[in-house]
Amino acid sequence: MKLLESTWEEVDAYLKKSDILIIPVGAIEQHGPMAPIGTDVIAAEEVAERIGKKLSILVAPTITTGYVDPDFLRFKGTLCIRLETFCNLLEDFLVSYSKQGFKKFVIVNTHETQRDPIKRISERVCINNGVKILAFEYWNLLKEEFKSFIKSELIHACEDEISILLETRPELVKKDRIVDEMPLEAKLDYFIYPLPEGYATKSGVMGIPSLATREKGKMILDLVMEKAAVLIKKEFDA
Repeated sequence: MKLLESTWEEVDAYLKKSDILIIPVGAIEQHGPMAPIGTDVIAAEEVAERIGKKLSILVAPTITTGYVDPDFLRFKGTLCIRLETFCNLLEDFLVSYSKQGFKKFVIVNTHETQRDPIKRISERVCINNGVKILAFEYWNLLKEEFKSFIKSELIHACEDEISILLETRPELVKKDRIVDEMPLEAKLDYFIYPLPEGYATKSGVMGIPSLATREKGKMILDLVMEKAAVLIKKEFDA
């Protein structure tokens, strides 16, 4: 059940049975020459809707505009809002819905840079509004499972993301434009900005997307749906 496709009376009826709301959170950023700029949004919505369908939980409108590394602005179409704007937007989402009776929130985040801001805002909203929030990223939830079928390091526009697209929106993947490219310095042990030249890639890809398959995409979505369902039932007594 999607909130955007519901009437206010249907939402009111839902709240008489459940106070749980799933909020997909993505970002609008480049994903190489082979994948759409909305890849994170597509993944967040797909994961959220599958969990919602399995557990009969209402799914909120997606927060599509996330906090993106400003370095990605060199790739046309990428949208980078200010960190405080993203934090304010997320907080307003949570507070607004909490005032209507939603007391348990599941945040499905598909952009790594947003992990810490989501945690900080969630803590504040919980303290000030008496709600409970569960937030996760599918790749962190499936670390152990990935060891059996994901064969490359996952950074950006890589094996897992393209696999999900091949399963859900294959028509959006330009297979003839898939390139494998890794930054010379994938991870830094210190902070420096602007980023060193060796950190960026020309294509925007930071991984081995050529290893992506539709089968892997299905496995990821099935696994995260099952694992998240167990987690939600445990934490929210759903």
